[in-house]
Amino acid sequence: MKNWKLILVALVVLSSCKSENLKPPIYKTIDNPTGEIIYPDNTWTYTSPENFGFSLDQLKDVETEFKNIGGDALFVVKNGYVIISWGDVSKPIQNRSIRKSYLNSLFGIEYDKGEISLDMTLVNLDIDDVQKLTETEKKATVYSLLTSSSGVYHPAAYESKEDAEGRPLRGSFKTGEFFYYNNWDFNALGHIYTQVTDQDIFESFKRSIANKIGMEDFKIENTTYEFEKSKSNYPAYRMQTSARDDARFGYLYLLKGKWKDEQLISETWISKSFEKHVVTGKYYYYDYGFLWWIDTVNDMYIARGNSGQYIAIYPKENMVFVFRADPGRIFKKWLGSRVKPQESFPLINMILSSRK
Repeated sequence: MKNWKLILVALVVLSSCKSENLKPPIYKTIDNPTGEIIYPDNTWTYTSPENFGFSLDQLKDVETEFKNIGGDALFVVKNGYVIISWGDVSKPIQNRSIRKSYLNSLFGIEYDKGEISLDMTLVNLDIDDVQKLTETEKKATVYSLLTSSSGVYHPAAYESKEDAEGRPLRGSFKTGEFFYYNNWDFNALGHIYTQVTDQDIFESFKRSIANKIGMEDFKIENTTYEFEKSKSNYPAYRMQTSARDDARFGYLYLLKGKWKDEQLISETWISKSFEKHVVTGKYYYYDYGFLWWIDTVNDMYIARGNSGQYIAIYPKENMVFVFRADPGRIFKKWLGSRVKPQESFPLINMILSSRK
């Protein structure tokens, strides 16, 4: 019994030592931000939300709600200044379907160079799968994949049981006729990117986006391909990203693809991505662009991931909102402890409503 107590004490000591060695993110602050939009350098610049007219007292209520629903990080940027940073904003967390909006940037770069056409078909690209695709399915275009309306209802890697069970029957709809949030479309896009460019998704993203915009926590070891070869030839491309890095990515899109003096992605591609290409129906809450959700009511553009996670871009106020909550393993889903979108999305309106 004494030995167990000694072990327990040792574990507590080790845990406290680790906590003491953890350094908080380095950042700089400014008391009187100008009205001009700024870019973050190696670190973000922080300022009090009061400088932009937000009530600290009301934001305390928002922070309490953020903690109550189980959020891991909330990061809000206004004009390039960080006005809210709650939780561990530097911790890479599995971003789930936010990955799809990340892939959008790589397609934009190749579209701008003329390497990828929206009219390319699966026939042109020699795309087939474990269960052979029909001639009708092979008429699906890159455009229909980007808008999740390919009409290809083949089993996919990294899809939930609910998605698999809710998938329409093969041949139910032709390409472009029906929106179905389909991992097959997104995974096939990942394959198409590597096939056309002969580049790895993660290495390319690190070189072309992450390094360019100064992501602080993006590492290749936090990325992986999820294969389920019995289902499909095309893997999911999984990423762990931090809230403060997600904010840089969202900020790049807020500024229409330009980072300082370099146009990383064309304004044309950003505009196309944020255009409402598909009306999805009430079940999905928002309409759909190119791998981005379109909130036409509030004029926001949103990357969404399981467990209520999002990068929300609000051009009207030059703001980016990032909410992260680790979905964890499957038992969190079984226990019903994952954060729900109807819990995390209201935080945005609560923050906006706190403005004096």
